[in-house]
Amino acid sequence: SVMDGLDSIIGEFAECMKGGNAPNSEAAKALAEKLQKYITDNFYTCTKEILSSLGQMYIFDERFTRNIDKHGVGTAEFVNKAIIEYCKRVLKWLYHERSEAATCYLFVYMLY
Repeated sequence: SVMDGLDSIIGEFAECMKGGNAPNSEAAKALAEKLQKYITDNFYTCTKEILSSLGQMYIFDERFTRNIDKHGVGTAEFVNKAIIEYCKRVLKWLYHERSEAATCYLFVYMLY
């Protein structure tokens, strides 16, 4: 199913993390791109702005964190950081400083 495919990609992130890769590694950023493409192909057009908002949701909504971390504790945080690294060239104005204001912006953005 489509959800199994999504879960499989999250599993790949977990393996990437367990293999000692950093979120800014080419392997982790390639998985973030793969996740973006999978969402676009199966759900809706997933821009980098949307992808970065999803990454934030993965760590700030404990339901997502719990589900993602079933692949290994810290997977949700790793996915979020990999997404940030993948997106930050385009969204560097958003990630210039990680602050409460940026986090609030992301939650407001997700509501629209």
